[in-house]
Amino acid sequence: MTSITDPEINAFLTVGTRTGKLAYASMDGRLLVTPVWFVVEDGCIVLNTFHKSAKARALARDPRVTLCTDLEEPPYAFVQVQGEAEPVAYARVYAQPRIIFQH
Repeated sequence: MTSITDPEINAFLTVGTRTGKLAYASMDGRLLVTPVWFVVEDGCIVLNTFHKSAKARALARDPRVTLCTDLEEPPYAFVQVQGEAEPVAYARVYAQPRIIFQH
């Protein structure tokens, strides 16, 4: 499995401004996909959401997520990152690659 610290993957995630599509389980178990803006900080995907939003509450209940971002023009490409979301009051840097969200 490739890591987001891989130079090619990291470059894809950090060059330019891309939105990601975040997949997660809603409170009733349905799978949802929502667009998010994100940054990569020291091996972590960082995104922002209001701590009382339905997305934040669902992630607190079930932190399993998948983030997919793509290049929507030729030569077409995408990166998919799977992990667990970790709520933090402010983006902190962790040694292990994680998907974290600020609130």
